[in-house]
Amino acid sequence: MLSTIKIKKTVCVCLALVTVLLTLASCGYAEKTKRIEPTELESKVVATLGDYEILYDELVYVATECRALLESTYGKGIWDDPTLAAKYAPELEEMVITAVTSPYAILSLCQEYGYKNALEKTEIIKQVDQHVYEIIISILDDQGAKFEVETNSNGLTTGKLNLTDEQIGKAYAQYEVMLRKYGMTDRVVRIYLGADFAREELRYILCEKEKKVPYSDDDIWEFMNSDDFIHVNHIFISCKSPKEFEEKYELALSVRDGIRGGTPLDNYIRNGTDNDFGRVSTDGYYFTYSEMDEAYEKAAFALEEGEVSDVVRTDAGYYIIQRLEKDTEFMNLHIASYSDQIVYAKVKSFIDAHHAELKKSFKFNEYGMTLDLVRLCLEDKDIEYSDLLETETGEE
Repeated sequence: MLSTIKIKKTVCVCLALVTVLLTLASCGYAEKTKRIEPTELESKVVATLGDYEILYDELVYVATECRALLESTYGKGIWDDPTLAAKYAPELEEMVITAVTSPYAILSLCQEYGYKNALEKTEIIKQVDQHVYEIIISILDDQGAKFEVETNSNGLTTGKLNLTDEQIGKAYAQYEVMLRKYGMTDRVVRIYLGADFAREELRYILCEKEKKVPYSDDDIWEFMNSDDFIHVNHIFISCKSPKEFEEKYELALSVRDGIRGGTPLDNYIRNGTDNDFGRVSTDGYYFTYSEMDEAYEKAAFALEEGEVSDVVRTDAGYYIIQRLEKDTEFMNLHIASYSDQIVYAKVKSFIDAHHAELKKSFKFNEYGMTLDLVRLCLEDKDIEYSDLLETETGEE
């Protein structure tokens, strides 16, 4: 699909943690895990969001990720320069608030539709435990630990570990080191993983129970033939720094003028101008709302069939978009994959709309207002197996 089009940066923040953890957790074991308690500081309430409380460690993780994202946009070292830090601090705060409130949009929607206290549901806790346990197992496996594997009648695999308390403790210590390296705590992990699993329950509710999202084949086909599902192609010019945005703007203008003048997009794809490395064909893309970068989406839906956009700037670079006629035979052939795409986008749109309203209730408390998001980080914490810190620091 549209692999080179960046979705909203704040969504990237929330998904990054889940993606990292799901990648690490892949071996299929299941067992209850112990929770690593956050420190007193990490447990301090820094803000409220309706009936929810936002704690210090959540704010740290999101602030860490958002600072990195803004550095990738505006240049490395912006937070070390007092003038630049002051310039970008308001944007950082807005991004942090949007990102830190994101999982609660899912949790509060679950609450609204009867799936109450989602993070306390047995099935959610089990799924979170499953993934945390798999990370612990992968650490032990890397250390050469020996364990036996059994599969029960339900196909669930469990690991029988013949380990000392010290070995298990060491694995948990390394797990904590790994998390803190990314500005996370075990509690943050469980919130974000839990919210991600709750999203799947919410998807089921919105599609099959509440019928708020098109789900049946007939509903999907009707939607695909509506004006809310369009066919486009584009030329993407990647820009990775402010300097590149400046240097490549004239190129983007020349591509726009060329396509408007009748030069086929294929020419720019073949001559290497196009940087859409996820492109699988020159046939273009079909999509609906809530799948793209906001600027891309707004420009594409404003076009008539055959029309070419102006230069569209996104965080990833410049796009020149052409809207194309839909091919019903092609759509019918690929309806299964587009069905998944549409359901995901519509559920996301539903969550985004709720998130926008929920975010209005966000409020830093007196303590939270004293925190500097530019410098915010986890406090130093002594871990019993200090040699692991040296090992982790040396690994990339």
